[in-house]
Amino acid sequence: MLTALYENGQTTFTHAEVESITGLPPASARSLIRHAVARGVVSRLQPGLFVLVPPELGRETEFAGNPYIIARHLAAGAEYFISHASAMELHRMLTQPQFVIFTSTTKRLRRRTIHGTEFRFVLVRHEDVSGVTTHWISKQESVKISDIDRTVIDGLHLPAYCGGITEVAKGLWMRRQV
Repeated sequence: MLTALYENGQTTFTHAEVESITGLPPASARSLIRHAVARGVVSRLQPGLFVLVPPELGRETEFAGNPYIIARHLAAGAEYFISHASAMELHRMLTQPQFVIFTSTTKRLRRRTIHGTEFRFVLVRHEDVSGVTTHWISKQESVKISDIDRTVIDGLHLPAYCGGITEVAKGLWMRRQV
């Protein structure tokens, strides 16, 4: 299981993906994951969602992985994109670190905190999903993110989700030459 996940460059996975990789029945796949969590090889993010713990962390059991990849999984198959302050951070438009991951999605989801990172979801209509581009988080995994224009518009529309109107203005100033 671990070898297949590493070969696919997949650090975040579900029960169903373990069943598919190993060919085990559901009960055996759950048992395999439970033992991997107990050994510190895998960390549980939420029911049915797991992340591989990098070997260099030893027996650390609360590893969260990349929060943007987790946000993609939390969207649960709905249309989504990383937005607001989180998109500003990925576009290098912020001067302060962010501890909340904002994700716009077409599905109503409640906010969650996983291993100290808060995930907030902004409900958008299907017809409002535009101005979205792909951002590569690693060599194998990417997420959808609002482009710079959409990020600025979202920031002006809901400045509280970006740290205020002054943060949006600073972000515009930082990206003025791009």
